[in-house]
Amino acid sequence: MSNRKRVNISVDPETYAKLQQLKQAYGFSNVCELVVAFVHILLDRMEVAEQRKYDLPDDDGKYIDQMFDDLGHVERTPDGTVPVRHHTKRPK
Repeated sequence: MSNRKRVNISVDPETYAKLQQLKQAYGFSNVCELVVAFVHILLDRMEVAEQRKYDLPDDDGKYIDQMFDDLGHVERTPDGTVPVRHHTKRPK
C-alpha cells in the first residue's frame, strides 16, 4: 500500500479558472497535478539555498555552459565534413 497522504483543498471559482488555464497552457493532466508541482516548488524554495533544485544561477552564461557540458556526450562533435545523401530513383 502507498505511503502517500491526501490533502483536500477548496479554491474560489476565479482561482480554479486560472489554474485550469495554467493546466492547459503547460500540459498538465489535471489541476491536482499542477497544484502538486506548485507544492514541490514551494518546499524546494524553503530549503537551504545550496540544496535548491529549481534555482537558476545569477550568471546565465555559467548556467548555459554547464547545461552544454552536461549534454555534451549526447551528440558527437562535428568534424567539418558535410553529410552527403545519395538519391536513388525508385523503380516504377
